[in-house]
Amino acid sequence: MTRIALRALLHVAVCAAFYLGIVAMHRIEPPGPVDRIAWQFSSESDTPEPVSLPHERNLLHSARYEGRFALAAIPAEPWALYLQSFSHPPSVSINGVPLRSGAERHRQRFQPLLLSIPPPLLRSGGNLVVIDVPRVPQQRSFLGEVQLGPETALAPRHALRVLLKRDGVMALVIASLVLGGVSLMLWLGRRQQRIYLWHALTCFAGGLYYPCFLFARAPLPEPAWTMLPYLLFAWFVVASAMLGMYYVGERRPGLARGLLRVAAAAPLLLLAAGLLVGDQVLYGRMLPAFQFAVLGLGSWTMYRLYIRELLPRSDATAFWMLQSALLLAVTALHDSLLLAGLIAPWDGLFFPFAGPLPLATFTWVLLQRFLAALNEAETLNRELADRVAQREAQIAASYRELERAGQERVIAAERERLFADMHDGLGGTLVAALARLDNEGAGDTPAARALQGALDDLRLILFSLDPGELSLKAALALLRERLDPASLDAGVTLQFELRGLPDELRWPPAALLQLLRVVQEAAHNALRHARATRLRVVAETVGEHLLLTVEDDGVGFDATRERPGHHGLANLRRRALRLGGEIEWTGLQPGTRVRLLVPVMPVEGR
Repeated sequence: MTRIALRALLHVAVCAAFYLGIVAMHRIEPPGPVDRIAWQFSSESDTPEPVSLPHERNLLHSARYEGRFALAAIPAEPWALYLQSFSHPPSVSINGVPLRSGAERHRQRFQPLLLSIPPPLLRSGGNLVVIDVPRVPQQRSFLGEVQLGPETALAPRHALRVLLKRDGVMALVIASLVLGGVSLMLWLGRRQQRIYLWHALTCFAGGLYYPCFLFARAPLPEPAWTMLPYLLFAWFVVASAMLGMYYVGERRPGLARGLLRVAAAAPLLLLAAGLLVGDQVLYGRMLPAFQFAVLGLGSWTMYRLYIRELLPRSDATAFWMLQSALLLAVTALHDSLLLAGLIAPWDGLFFPFAGPLPLATFTWVLLQRFLAALNEAETLNRELADRVAQREAQIAASYRELERAGQERVIAAERERLFADMHDGLGGTLVAALARLDNEGAGDTPAARALQGALDDLRLILFSLDPGELSLKAALALLRERLDPASLDAGVTLQFELRGLPDELRWPPAALLQLLRVVQEAAHNALRHARATRLRVVAETVGEHLLLTVEDDGVGFDATRERPGHHGLANLRRRALRLGGEIEWTGLQPGTRVRLLVPVMPVEGR
């Protein structure tokens, strides 16, 4: 609570400093020699009376100000008459010679005017300046400070006042209209983001409010031109309230409908009042009352949407948003009091001076929202691109899977054909030959055993042609059946050990055939060449690898010596590499040990 109170005091201090700063800017004038004039005021219904400028009077008639000054000698340098501000374009004459006519087009209220005085119009002794201010029924008449002196001394004062009251303000007006146009374009591109629409309407209404007081010749009929700034003020209040509602994220349909009804009813109300009230003076007094009512509505909505929602927040954006709304409220109150004739009018309207901070703050807020939306869009685009890439990868993988499945179907069909051809062709021939030898009493001859070995080898190949994965233990058991007759013929004792091989360990047929070929070739080498009496084959798992050992007690051999014309060892190495493993030969005393180490899941067939 203490922090909220401190922030509230800070907001009040900023508002007070801002208001006093504007007042001080209107009091700054470059130094220089300036003659003061004794003025006398008169009107069609009043007798002349001495007055001091600035002067204000609510009149039903035009006003005349007569000023007398004396010169010891006609000045050699050009002189000028400087009017700091006035309610309506005046007519000015020096010694009966007109300097300007009130009918000339000139920027209207609260604006400075510098009139050069030709030296022949001045005379030594007494001189008379006459300023006639015309009557406008809906507005109060006033004349600000009037100064006479060398034009070189008055020109800097006039230039500073023009910068303060016209050029600088018009630059803010143009910036507001440009920013409103940008927001309108953003809304046209993103219709769902209505905050851009209300920001555009706020900029348009606030930007066009002040220029309505600048022009003496109205581009619209006089009643419409008179009520236009009050109508723009009402639309500004409604648009800024809707903008605040969308900014703080409050969705209040009842409040929104009420504000929109006010915006729609305001022109009808002002037009009806103008038609019903025949007296233009009375109508001119009703317009500030209407502005006070709109200001009250704006104060209530500002409390509901800005003060109550933004004051508790501690972020910088919320602070400057609330400060902008408070500065607009303070300057709008000043201008309403001025237009109602409750405070002196010569400093003019303050509302435009509150424009830079709201422009900068709301621009920053909308820029943040736009960048956030842009970043969100880019993120969504990247996510969409990633999803598209993933989907393309999935489609490509599916296509490859379908292609592989098609290839596998073709291979499976060819495998089945080869299986049938070898089983019924070559296999049948071998079986028939063995039967014939057995019938002729030669079933135990080397030729018959060779035929039996070829038949067993064919069965091994046919076993490996199975399309599914095969049990490693079943394949090794089949290999043992293949080695038993050969070891018996060689007079070698065969020991076949399976240590810890899981029953669920299955290998692809192609990889399994390579493994069996390595073990078979190593065992056959021992049976044929080692002159061994014992042969031991061990299969076991070592971590993530499968270790197969073929060991004999024969004469041994040197595996590092090259043997021209012999490719058995090289073939074994190639088969081991294709399985992703390695093979090594170790000489024993006596015998030889062959070790094959391969991954439990072989490289070939993955």
